[in-house]
Amino acid sequence: MKRTNRILCTLVLSIAVLASCGGGSGTSSGGTNPTPTAVYTVTYDGNGSTGGSVPIDTTNYEQGQTVTVLSNTGNLVETNYTFAGWNTMADGSGTTYTQGQTFTMGASNVTLYCKWTENPTYTVTYNGSGNTGGSVPIDSTNYEQGQTVTIPGNTGNLVKTGYTFSGWYVNGYAPLYTQGQTFTMGAANVIMYAGWTANPTYSVTYSGNGNTGGTVPVDSTTYQQGQTVTVLGNTGNLAKTGYTFWGWNTSANGTGTTYSQGSTFTMGSASVTLYANWVVAYTVTYNINMAIGGTVPVDSNKYQQGQTVTVLGNTGNLINPPFTFANWNTQPDQSGTSYTPGSTFTMGSSNVNLYAQWNCITYNPAGYVSGTLLAGCDLKFYNYYLPSGPGSDNSISSPEGVCILGLGYYTGDFNIWQNNQVLWSTNATYSPGSYWVFQSDGNLVVYDPSGKALWASNTSGHPGAYLFLGANLMNSLGQLSCRVTISDNTSVIFLIP
Repeated sequence: MKRTNRILCTLVLSIAVLASCGGGSGTSSGGTNPTPTAVYTVTYDGNGSTGGSVPIDTTNYEQGQTVTVLSNTGNLVETNYTFAGWNTMADGSGTTYTQGQTFTMGASNVTLYCKWTENPTYTVTYNGSGNTGGSVPIDSTNYEQGQTVTIPGNTGNLVKTGYTFSGWYVNGYAPLYTQGQTFTMGAANVIMYAGWTANPTYSVTYSGNGNTGGTVPVDSTTYQQGQTVTVLGNTGNLAKTGYTFWGWNTSANGTGTTYSQGSTFTMGSASVTLYANWVVAYTVTYNINMAIGGTVPVDSNKYQQGQTVTVLGNTGNLINPPFTFANWNTQPDQSGTSYTPGSTFTMGSSNVNLYAQWNCITYNPAGYVSGTLLAGCDLKFYNYYLPSGPGSDNSISSPEGVCILGLGYYTGDFNIWQNNQVLWSTNATYSPGSYWVFQSDGNLVVYDPSGKALWASNTSGHPGAYLFLGANLMNSLGQLSCRVTISDNTSVIFLIP
């Protein structure tokens, strides 16, 4: 229509020009020039587009004509935005038109601006899924739908007891993504959950290894490789006839590694069986050997043949008055091997008994022969002159340094001799044939031949007391001499001189 009018207008104008140039008879009546019709354009503006091209509308529109809005034929784009039609205002506050819509041309040119709608964005967050240490990665990027997300590794060193980190799950669902893999962002935020693989675990089993009694301990703990295992004791009192429990061994025949209760080892990559280690072992037992008080030490160890034994001391304070503890001997009568406390010996192939030994007091008590009081300590009591027939007091001879307690044959005096000399006497004359008795009540009494008491130590009331005659003891004058001592096992109750 617009092009036809313009042709007609051109023809009319051409005729008019020709007429004015002498082409007619020359009147101007009835000849008026027509006024051209106004036309307007529609221009499309990319409005900040970062790519593509705007459509071109070449039509000139008269006022009142219908304009059909074009589409985004040039594929206009703007980063982070989506094309949403055209608007009569650059800020989108005017009238919006979409492809194919129409409007009526007014009395001015029209510019249609590309309308952009900001694209929605989504986030990716990471969840440790019950981690017991470390931290999750942080992704601060905002992603549009369709964008590619690259998976990070375990940058914060996440850990979970009993598990190994294996990767990430999108919103907790398979598949598992590992470092460097990608996925396409959808239309919603994403949570990446840490994937954990349970570590393999191993057990420790105890074997009785041929036990004839008791039960094995049970370790219900499961161990991961590298964990520390504490070895249990023989809590079920395992026993095997003829053998002694000697800890645990990694081999049934005892050729592996031996562990005792409380020792530790590091778990490897396989379950472990610990076998009861049975050995032939021997004991050391301590004996009182005539002690009247205190207790023997107890050696609870078991020794294999060839092991070193350290001899214990008199830790229980064994006593045997008036004797003092000397050492230990493998025989009660000192005929075996003697060991002092702290000395050592090598265990043989049988149990060992050690007997307390006592220091002898250096004396030979006077009187009649009454047997052996202690190995190595003779006990001889002379009640009167032993050789038959008359004789003098001096006829009682004694070895050098030995003290003798007895009665003078003629005088009946109660005397102490040493080296054939009277060291002490009651200085009384008793009837020949008198005798002395150390009674069961602890009283030392001199009787005449008729049984009448002539002299007494007055120490009755101490049953079980001992009578001793010691050589080279300090007397009441501070001299080293012979001295009669009566002891009731705990204290001295009588001394002469």
